[in-house]
Amino acid sequence: MKPAETARQQLAKKTPPEPEPTEHDWVSTGMTLIDLGVSGVIGHGICKGHVVRMIGPQSSGKTVLGFSIMAEAARNRDFDGYDFVHDDSEQKTDKFDIGKFYGEDLASRVIPPARYKKNGLPAYSRTVGEFLERLEARLAAGRSLIWIEDSLDALQPDTAPTKMTDGKAKAYSQGLRKVRALLSETGSILILMSQVRQNLGSIYGGFTATGGIALEHYATLEFWLRKSRRIFRAYKGKKFPVGHAILCHIKKNHVNGQDRTAFFPFYPDYGLDDVGSCIDFLVNVQHWPRTKGIITARDLNNVALSRDQLIRYVEDGKLDRLKHVTGQVWAKVMRALVLERKPKYR
Repeated sequence: MKPAETARQQLAKKTPPEPEPTEHDWVSTGMTLIDLGVSGVIGHGICKGHVVRMIGPQSSGKTVLGFSIMAEAARNRDFDGYDFVHDDSEQKTDKFDIGKFYGEDLASRVIPPARYKKNGLPAYSRTVGEFLERLEARLAAGRSLIWIEDSLDALQPDTAPTKMTDGKAKAYSQGLRKVRALLSETGSILILMSQVRQNLGSIYGGFTATGGIALEHYATLEFWLRKSRRIFRAYKGKKFPVGHAILCHIKKNHVNGQDRTAFFPFYPDYGLDDVGSCIDFLVNVQHWPRTKGIITARDLNNVALSRDQLIRYVEDGKLDRLKHVTGQVWAKVMRALVLERKPKYR
């Protein structure tokens, strides 16, 4: 048979559609508003088989959000037996206390991509090729995993850079093509973190991230994060900075196609504040009225408390109820944003 005829027959074969994800294929991001922005369903943040990009400047919450996803998976029975690999190529979290922020269930399971034979210390990837080879080897061996590559900017190219490229884009294109199917086969999740940089070559300005178009092509989700404002607390009449509000723009979303933005507080001595973000959302959309600093939580026994008091009230057994209310109100807001127009071609 001629090669051209063989090619036509191959193209004529129908590729069976990928099965629809089930409840057992999802893990929460740990942030209710991000889950809702991704899928519209609480707890459905990241799906098995997905490639997720997290892009933002330094200290914008990428690493803590990545660990938050792992922490949710660590207490999700559907991820029992998974490898939790943190490839700290930037080597910036050596002294980060995972157990303090995310619990010992996660701290006991996070591993480096490899270890040095002589001393057993973590051996983080140094080049693009090393990262991709290690990732492919685990997947090809049938290991299911959540892998955080932190970050792509710290990886060196395997080929000499040229005037047109830094040498990484081609490697990512070839490597991700190989591992994409393996991620689906093993139910694995790959989280790629990148620093943001200004795109000086574009007539439109704006920002871009390292790695070329291949990363954007293979990613199911893109989270663009940045600090929004500083958070202060008062002590004896003086205000002291205690954290930042983080903006998460879900810029690319192959789950439901929606372009959404979520805000959440981040405190260096606590982590990501899911409860506070839900309360702030309900207040901002005027579902819960706030008068002179007092919030009336109509869905929580109609209690009237300050924000800090309400957070403690919710943490004392009302968290599931708060998430449920947040999900209902989110859905109401999304329905109100639907464009009511007569179909153009009907």
